[in-house]
Amino acid sequence: METKIKRGGVKSIIINGKELFFIDVGNDFFNRPNFRLWINEKFVKYDEKEDEYYTDFPVVGGQIIEKEKNMFYLEPGKNTIFYIFVQQERYKIFGETIKKIDYYYWRGILQGQGSLLEIDKDIIVKWRRYGLGMPKKGKCILRVDGNVEYIDVDDEEIENL
Repeated sequence: METKIKRGGVKSIIINGKELFFIDVGNDFFNRPNFRLWINEKFVKYDEKEDEYYTDFPVVGGQIIEKEKNMFYLEPGKNTIFYIFVQQERYKIFGETIKKIDYYYWRGILQGQGSLLEIDKDIIVKWRRYGLGMPKKGKCILRVDGNVEYIDVDDEEIENL
């Protein structure tokens, strides 16, 4: 399971002389984003060497506001925002989230699903996946302080996802 957005994913546009930042999250079968996340400039960093904007996830001290359908805003707040993505399979969240915004990613044989999560308490995420690369199954605690704690998991615990 990934908990980071690749650097350089943040784009900017200038409207009425003000630079605004966003990320297009996920994509459907026709390569359209699932939704747009506008990002408050407080959470945007600039890498001079790579000449690109980025936002580090998880974001501690944020909140997600939906102002229009499929148009979300990451603003300063009191909660923690996690970005999770599981390639090729599924995951399940145990615990309460303030907001959970699901998305899907389709690009040839690379497929997966994920969520933006707004939390004010620690939660547990379990996942399983097929394919090459990253661990095939897992369990982790997403902590409100922004840390991720990975925990060993047995097959029985993941079998019913």
